[in-house]
Amino acid sequence: MNKYYMVAIVAIILSVVLLFTSAYETKVGAVMLAICVGAFVKFTADGVLSTAKK
Repeated sequence: MNKYYMVAIVAIILSVVLLFTSAYETKVGAVMLAICVGAFVKFTADGVLSTAKK
């Protein structure tokens, strides 16, 4: 497991925590949730691409 996948896992866990605590109802919480989901997608794609290069 490389560093990209570890960061993606942390991002998705943080977004799940934000969803379950209803933090997305505030503007700051919604922005944090969007950033976490975006980070999950970005680091998952980076991990797939770095694995494909090897």
